[in-house]
Amino acid sequence: MTIIPNDMGQGPALQEALRELEAAIHDARVAFDCIGLGEIDRASTSALTARVAIDAAVVALQAAQAQSPVGGDDLGPGDHLLRLPGVATPGAGPVHRPQRARPVALFGACENTGMPMRVGYLMMDAASPVALAGFWCALLGLTTAAESDDGDYLVLSPTEDGLTIGFQRVADAKLGKNRVHFDVMVDDLDQATVDVERLGGRWLEPGTTRDLDEFRWRCMADPEGNEFDIAVLTS
Repeated sequence: MTIIPNDMGQGPALQEALRELEAAIHDARVAFDCIGLGEIDRASTSALTARVAIDAAVVALQAAQAQSPVGGDDLGPGDHLLRLPGVATPGAGPVHRPQRARPVALFGACENTGMPMRVGYLMMDAASPVALAGFWCALLGLTTAAESDDGDYLVLSPTEDGLTIGFQRVADAKLGKNRVHFDVMVDDLDQATVDVERLGGRWLEPGTTRDLDEFRWRCMADPEGNEFDIAVLTS
């Protein structure tokens, strides 16, 4: 990896990269929360602008590498310069920052497969589906809509936004952090924290409330350790 000296830490290229990365984090978080709120159009726009900000950060970092005194012929073992298709490399001429006003789709145009599809259920693995369903029913104000005779499968009533959550019994223990989690929107973080803990959940980072612009959230877990956030909009 190219080493950038400390005296370049405040260089314009690196400052631009930092600004673009901060913008990408912000836009990605907005997109994530808009999905939870059902604001799909705004989520799509924010996801695209996050991608554009990432592209701009890559270009800015490439420019910083081009300005670095470490040349391609002087790299030591394990060092490398970032080279991406369509992006200038050191000595190859000026680097142009992509324009945010012209975002491009991440995966190109959506193609109609001719087979309509929709999300039917969001299923969670559980050691005890009935017990875990009781926690989520109480937390979200839902009821049990269907349950198999052996109690291995259970589906809740839909949320007011139309999401249907289900649970299925598995023998495997939970390992590591979930790759998908809920952002549960609340009116009061302190009261919601009390409610989660009263129902058998826990605050994973006691005393820590995270924030990003108008979003504030706490990282929680249900009785089986599945992570989720409780969040408020401050504006």
